[in-house]
Amino acid sequence: TATAILTGSRDVRAETPKRGGRLKVGYNIHGPSDTLDPVLNTDGLAYSRNRAHLNRLVQFNPDLTVRPELAESFEVNSDATEFTFSLRKDVTFHDGKDLTADDVVYSMNRHLGENSVSKAKTLVGMISEWKKLDSHTVKAVLSSPNADLIPTLATFHFSILQDGCEEKSGYFNKTIGTGPYMVEEFSPGVRSISKKNPNYWREGGWVDQIEMFGIVDNSARVNAVVSGAVDMAATIDPKSYKQVNQA
Repeated sequence: TATAILTGSRDVRAETPKRGGRLKVGYNIHGPSDTLDPVLNTDGLAYSRNRAHLNRLVQFNPDLTVRPELAESFEVNSDATEFTFSLRKDVTFHDGKDLTADDVVYSMNRHLGENSVSKAKTLVGMISEWKKLDSHTVKAVLSSPNADLIPTLATFHFSILQDGCEEKSGYFNKTIGTGPYMVEEFSPGVRSISKKNPNYWREGGWVDQIEMFGIVDNSARVNAVVSGAVDMAATIDPKSYKQVNQA
């Protein structure tokens, strides 16, 4: 099935998707510095784990336009210096805590200031502050206009975490997010296992469990796909297409 998916086989595309089962995915990079902290993400494996466990205020559509995600709606003032987000009221974290404006302000403030370790802090350097207007409304106030802020906030680094998470021991070993999957196991440089979130706030999570790990060598990654050791693999060399297609 993985081979057919990679090569665009017509009969697989015609099948009705089935829920359940375990998905094993091999990536081209991993190591002891692997992290579940979104502000530090730099590679495809980290981005995929991020997407499984977390959500953002807004998200990209397939055509790269942007729509609300954890935000129910958003408004931009006339000169693009104030962005107001109204949050959904039906969202809970994996531990049952309700999503509130405090979580958003805390998460976004991690990207601000000289001491921020965020890999994306330069993208939001024009934000002066994030304001909590009420329990489910936040506003970003900018020192200069930025018409591209909305698509910027749709990128992986700007995922929403729980208020005060950095002070919680072991939080980034088992990140508590609002996403379709919950962390079951995370071993940096080895693998992660994520299980379906039964209380996800929207439809999602076709499989019951996702295992993600690195297979750095391209030939080994191709062989894993061909042999069925993995269901999917990232960053396959185009020169290997024929080998995968014939498997």
